[in-house]
Amino acid sequence: MTGPPASAPDAAKQGFAKKSGVPVSALQEKNGRLVATVVTRGVATADVLPAFLEGLIRSIPSRKSMRWDSLETDPFPRPVHWILATLDGQPFPVSFADVKSSTVTFGHRFHPGSMQVTARDYLESCAKTTSWPTGMSASSASPKKSRARLARRADGRAPTTICSRP
Repeated sequence: MTGPPASAPDAAKQGFAKKSGVPVSALQEKNGRLVATVVTRGVATADVLPAFLEGLIRSIPSRKSMRWDSLETDPFPRPVHWILATLDGQPFPVSFADVKSSTVTFGHRFHPGSMQVTARDYLESCAKTTSWPTGMSASSASPKKSRARLARRADGRAPTTICSRP
């Protein structure tokens, strides 16, 4: 943790040391500022990650954020309908607004259907699913694969004449 300037009064040094949970003698000087090295051991990922992810979701920037019924305190670009979250292949608890995470994801709103996934098989599951239309099940996170798929679909559909006049 970076603290006040090294030339700060003793009260500021003591306050920073107390806030950091280290003795004043453990503070070091780096680039003219006091630095406290804080080591937190034994904290499981599952204990730290929910609060981190919730904060991460809340911090997504948008120039056109709106307030939704379930988000009275947090403006967000669009309503959140579901959160897919797994850790080591198991459901992982994350919540935002009134939505709680699960291991189920959904297709486009016009093409209903759901799919149970884990993080390890997400892309493969999306590619193999039969509950969504061909266009969705052929989606890919790889730009190269997406371009190739679009090029194959466009073959033979492009007009041979751009503009014709009688």
